Amino acid sequence: MNRVAFNIFGFNVYYYSLCILLGVIVAYILITREGKKQGLPKEFISDLIFYTLIIGILGARVYYCVFNLDYYLANPSEILKIYNGGLAIHGGVIAGLIFVYFYTKKKNVSFIKILDIVAPAVIIAQSFGRWGNFFNKEAHGAITSLEHLQSLHIPKFIINGMYINGNYYLPTFYFEFLLDIGLFIILILVRKYVK
Repeated sequence: MNRVAFNIFGFNVYYYSLCILLGVIVAYILITREGKKQGLPKEFISDLIFYTLIIGILGARVYYCVFNLDYYLANPSEILKIYNGGLAIHGGVIAGLIFVYFYTKKKNVSFIKILDIVAPAVIIAQSFGRWGNFFNKEAHGAITSLEHLQSLHIPKFIINGMYINGNYYLPTFYFEFLLDIGLFIILILVRKYVK
């Protein structure tokens, strides 16, 4: 499986990037729509999304670099080369939450209300991002057997994609994808039926 979706003007566009972009677009639509329903000003929501996204990317990069500190201390010029990969969702979420907390305090908007609006969108965006791991053949689980994967009723194309360098691996990205979808549904139902 090729990691590159297509090439444009000499630049490779990777499936992983497309998965992340799709997640961001879906999250933007969901947050904007729910923010409008909740009566929040469009400008507030647009600024919230824009700045949280920027801060989240920076946080994801810092987190990744800190947990690979030996490499980046030896190669400091690589720190800014985000196009070579190296983002950690944990850092993005932490930085994003910190920013949203202070942003809502500054704008005198309920932090909890914003979390209620944003959480389902972030989780569904995360589910799209997990497919990027599939295309990159990364973030998988332990070595396993073909028989074990088949017994889990995993779609065949995923099983085939988990055959890496002569071994089958557990598709942890797929398990997290399913978990994210489940959490998204639960949060939407809670928002709708629990007031």
